[in-house]
Amino acid sequence: MKKPPKIRIMALLLALMMLCCTAVACANDNSGDDTTPADTTTVDPSGSGNGTSDTTANGSQETSSNEPAPNLPEVSYAGQTFTFMEREIENGNNVNVFFNEIFGDIASAETISTAAYERNMEMQDKYGITIESLRVLNGDMSSTFTNAADAGDKICDVLHLNGANTMSLANKGYLRDMNTLDYVDYDQPWWMGLVMDTSSISGKNAFAIGDTNIHAFTAVSAVYFNKQLIVDLGLDDPYKVVTDGKWTIDKMYEYCQAAVDDLNGDTLMDKEDRYGIIFNNYAWAPFFYGSGQTIVEKDTSDTPVLNLESETIINILSKVVDFLADDSVQACSAWISMDGGMESGFQNGHSLFYVQLMYTTMQLRQGDLEFGILPTPKYEETQDDYYSYIHNKSSYTSVPKINQDLERTGIILEDMAYYSYKIVRPDFFDIMLDGKVARDEESTEMLDIIYGNMYVCLLQPMSGVGLSTDSTMRAFITNKTGSSVIASTLKRSEASWKRTLSQIADAFDEKVTE
Repeated sequence: MKKPPKIRIMALLLALMMLCCTAVACANDNSGDDTTPADTTTVDPSGSGNGTSDTTANGSQETSSNEPAPNLPEVSYAGQTFTFMEREIENGNNVNVFFNEIFGDIASAETISTAAYERNMEMQDKYGITIESLRVLNGDMSSTFTNAADAGDKICDVLHLNGANTMSLANKGYLRDMNTLDYVDYDQPWWMGLVMDTSSISGKNAFAIGDTNIHAFTAVSAVYFNKQLIVDLGLDDPYKVVTDGKWTIDKMYEYCQAAVDDLNGDTLMDKEDRYGIIFNNYAWAPFFYGSGQTIVEKDTSDTPVLNLESETIINILSKVVDFLADDSVQACSAWISMDGGMESGFQNGHSLFYVQLMYTTMQLRQGDLEFGILPTPKYEETQDDYYSYIHNKSSYTSVPKINQDLERTGIILEDMAYYSYKIVRPDFFDIMLDGKVARDEESTEMLDIIYGNMYVCLLQPMSGVGLSTDSTMRAFITNKTGSSVIASTLKRSEASWKRTLSQIADAFDEKVTE
C-alpha cells in the first residue's frame, strides 16, 4: 500500500473530542425523532476572521514559513452563498455526531464551534461569500437531499454525508467525480491523499476526505487500555511495545490472556468477571485493516475486485476471527451484556482493553479510570507500519450534480480545507498543550501513529449498496466461528459478492460523471 504523508492531527483532535462534551449535552437535551426538520443557519456576516496568512496579487496564500499553501486565483463571490449539508449533532441511534463541521458560533463555549466560525469568517473576508450550514439528522440526509434534487431544487453545493449514504447517492447518479474540480489539490496535507487512492473506481472518486471532515478523525478505531491493570499484571509498557514496532495481534493476545480472571469465583465467565477485550462485532474490521490490506482491491484498470482468493487475506481474516471469537478470553457485546454498556464495563475493570472508534474518548474522559490509547496492532511484526481504517461514520465530502458552478466549488473546497488545516487544527493543538486533554506524552505519540496512516477500503461504503461481506465477517465473531471454516464459508458467497461488486462498479463508472 502506498503510504500517505503523516497527518499530525493527533492531540488536537483528541482535544476536539474532549471539548465537545457541551455539544453532547446539547444533543441529549434537544433530541428529536428522525423527522426533525432541517435547520438552516447562516453565518453571521458581522465580525472578523482570525487570519493566518496573507493573500498575494494572484490569490495564493503566503505564510510566515515555508509551509504549503493553495495556489488559487483572486476572485470575488460578493453577495453569494455557499451551502454545505452536514449532519446535525446527534448522540445516539448509533450515529454519534458530537459537533458540527461547518457551522460555527463565535459566542459558543465549545472550541470547535468558535474555530469553525473563525475559519468561515476567513472565507467570507477573502471571497465576500457567506458559508451556510444546512444541518439535518443523519437518518434524514439522503431523503432530504434526493427529494430536493429530484424536484430541481439546488438545496446545497456540497454534501457531508456518511460513507454508506455517499456511495448510495453516487450509484444513483447524484454525484460528480471529485477529480473534475479545478483547483483542488489532493496531494496537499489538508487532504487525505491515500483515501483518493483506495476509494477510486475507474479513475473516478465520488468523495474526498480532508481537514474540513473533522468527523473522520473520530471515526478511526483505537485500543484503549487500563493503565493500572497493566501495572498490576506486571505487563511490559504497551507504549514501548508500539514504538518498538512489536505491537501485533499475537502480542495483544498475550496481554489479553494475562488479564482474564474469574473475579466472582463462580467458575463461570460472565459479566461480573474480567476479560482481555470488550468489543462489539465490528472490531473484525480495525484488526483486519490494521494489516494495511484491503478486501476490495483494484486491478490495473482501477476496477474494484474482491481479494478473497488471496492466501494472505484469508490468513489475516482467520487470525482475526480466532483472536476475537475466543470467548474464554474476550467479551463481545453479542455474547455478554455489561451493566451500563461496554464503556461502563471497561471503566469498571471488566477488561484490560476496549476497542472502539475515537469518539468514545468523550465518554471515557467523563469517568475516573486512568486509561491509555494505542493503535490497533499489526498483523505481524515485519509489517512496515501501523494502519487505521476510516469507518462509515466519518463524513465524506461530495459534490452533487445539481451544483453547476465547478470552478467556484473547487476554489471554496480547497480553501475551506486549507483554513481548517490552518485555523481549526492549531486551535485544538494549543488546547492540548495546555494539558486539558493529553494526560501523558505517550498518548500524544500514539495518536500521531493512529492518525498517520488513515485509509478507506471500498468494502465499507459499499455496504450501503448491497455488498454484504461486512455482515458475514461480523457473523463469524457473533457465532464464534472457528477459522477452519472461514475459507469455505467465504467461497460459498464469493460468486454472489463478485456479481454485486461488478454491478456497483459498473453503475459507479456510468453515473459518477462531470
